[in-house]
Amino acid sequence: MQAEVAIVGSGLVGAAIAHQLGRRGLDVLVLEAGGARGRRAGEHLRNLDLDPARFLESRASCLEPIVPRGGQDPKLGLPAAARVRAIGGAGTVWSGIAPRLPSVQRGALLAESEWASLYDRAERLLGVAPPAWTDDATALARTLEPVGAFRPAPLAATANASGWIWRSPARLLFDESAGLRVVPEHSVVRLQHADGRVRSAIVKPDGDGPAVHAEAGVWILAAGPIGTPQLLAASAAGDEATRGRWLTEHVLAHAIVESVAPLRRAAPGPFLERMPAEDGAYALLWRDACDPRLLAGADPARTVHLFWYGSMEPRWENRILFGPSEDASGSPVPRFEVRRTREDEDAATRLLEDLRRAAPLVGRPLRGAPPQLLPPGSAQHILGTTRMAAAAREGVVDPDGRAWGFENLYLAGTGVIGGSTSVPPTLTAVALALHTADVVAARLGRGAAADAIPG
Repeated sequence: MQAEVAIVGSGLVGAAIAHQLGRRGLDVLVLEAGGARGRRAGEHLRNLDLDPARFLESRASCLEPIVPRGGQDPKLGLPAAARVRAIGGAGTVWSGIAPRLPSVQRGALLAESEWASLYDRAERLLGVAPPAWTDDATALARTLEPVGAFRPAPLAATANASGWIWRSPARLLFDESAGLRVVPEHSVVRLQHADGRVRSAIVKPDGDGPAVHAEAGVWILAAGPIGTPQLLAASAAGDEATRGRWLTEHVLAHAIVESVAPLRRAAPGPFLERMPAEDGAYALLWRDACDPRLLAGADPARTVHLFWYGSMEPRWENRILFGPSEDASGSPVPRFEVRRTREDEDAATRLLEDLRRAAPLVGRPLRGAPPQLLPPGSAQHILGTTRMAAAAREGVVDPDGRAWGFENLYLAGTGVIGGSTSVPPTLTAVALALHTADVVAARLGRGAAADAIPG
């Protein structure tokens, strides 16, 4: 296998970069460890089955634990952390919530004007719809006024007469104008590199087939905040003193309530957010189905989820390690080493107290889902493991996404977001990926912007 650009991972970030480079006329190869789920590869599962309850079951079946059972010190782990091995990755099950980070949480590696441009482009590419007020949204926002100003959340989905159409990697990966080659069920297990250049990669197909070599002038790893440092570790690429370090995640508090407000439209929706102050929580009111076992007599048409996201301070000591044992593909098995400080614990307590004030305003908390902190890893928002930094000693990639010490290796995804944030990171990860795509395109002589919206 040969290409001008090889991208490892086909989630929203990998798909966005591939689409941008493909539309600029580059020969792009996308290597994905997983296969197709559902009738259309890379499609959001909600679009394949619009029944919200069945989507919850399908989503749960897609999530694979990151650390094998028994492979982790429970005091140091993220027991609920999981990933999706499939064409489209986590983009096949993501919430669609796509807020911008507030400026205080973005860091200073890019100018504010550049952030604004990248966010605009990312929103167009993902089809993020302008938030709109509905009668239900207005009623719920009013009940929450004592705990802050809530507004409709930006959503990468569009409503129609039968429900919602959720944006997914499929529309980018299989946009004919991009001409991408997507190769599923092929795991990249080693990068072969020398003198600061990745020369090729060893790629192992599913099953008993022999490993093959892939060659490309530029390599971009977009295999997620675990898969990307895992491949670096397997390849002895980068500095062990920075790789997998500064791990943070979003602390998550959750409740389900039976709304006191009359709700006119069937779930899912509306979706409301409260943006954080400098060190505050990102609050999300999400009207959707819930596990029938939690209803206990509640009206399923009036259930509302409250998700409160909190931040952790980045610390060099918090990390993900790999090996010495290997998985079936020959990749080193990961394990977490995350210690929470007193400040982290105090912030989590404040997060839960805030949720406990908000929940009764909306309605009666369900007995099976009272306001509570969920197990570490539940948000599925792991950050910082390949973080972007101005100097090699402070991170894994430079402000363009290029791996320190390499000429032709770039990294993208939530792992490059290195600050303390409580806001869902997908839009930001895609925005940074578009910047990296611009850099790679310019390097290869294809600098024209290419973010036309696929049909």
